[in-house]
Amino acid sequence: MDLRKCFFVLPSKGAILSRELLYTALTRQEDKIIILHQGDFRDFIRLAATDASSTARRFTDLFHLPEVRQLKQKWFDARYVNISERGEPMLSKNEVIIANCLNKKKNIATAFHTHTRTN
Repeated sequence: MDLRKCFFVLPSKGAILSRELLYTALTRQEDKIIILHQGDFRDFIRLAATDASSTARRFTDLFHLPEVRQLKQKWFDARYVNISERGEPMLSKNEVIIANCLNKKKNIATAFHTHTRTN
């Protein structure tokens, strides 16, 4: 359901406040979103972080027991933890893709720099 105008009320604290809720509010409006919030709006920037995802923190699956893993002092199901080529754990697949691309560019730049120095 898309809405022409959407009012989104952000309480300063709330159990259901998550990255997914923010995403849903931002993507369901067609013309305009009006955000009403308590406190400093900069406090809500934390919702953009992957660890603000309620989906990544879930341990519910009807068919499999979760493999619990700690990352950044929080617990996650290992199925939601992605590992970059350098072995860095990340929650977002996008972060892994970007980290891998940057790592490849760094390796190419290092190889080029080493090659030009020896010639």
